[in-house]
Amino acid sequence: MKNSAHYLLSIVLMLAGLSAFAQAAILTGKVVDAANKPLWGAVVRVNKDGHMLTEVRAAEDGMYATKPFERGTYYVVVQIDGKEMEAKKMFFDAAGVKKYYILKVVKDNLQIDRMDEDAFNEMNLRERRDIQKRPKR
Repeated sequence: MKNSAHYLLSIVLMLAGLSAFAQAAILTGKVVDAANKPLWGAVVRVNKDGHMLTEVRAAEDGMYATKPFERGTYYVVVQIDGKEMEAKKMFFDAAGVKKYYILKVVKDNLQIDRMDEDAFNEMNLRERRDIQKRPKR
């Protein structure tokens, strides 16, 4: 009987853990300038209630991805060459999915454009094709 209770408790805790993970959101996308060129090395921070939750650097192609975080209201900040853009408030409501955002820096202002996964993948595919078409040096 004691083993059955431990087994049942283990299952309940495992399901609760899976449920909590399924409610996490991942912010991913690309940091670009006004001409849509990638901003390599830009720092993307996600803050909540005055505390930094995550900080990542954009890769050479401008791509970034945060660690998972819970549904709610957050502030996203981009820092380039030591200069921090104004924080933008974002609300994440859908749980368990990646959120794709283009973080565009225009004249020291941060603009955020949400994209669905298909549009984001298509944009990246077009960019890869353009790179492949460029003449080799």
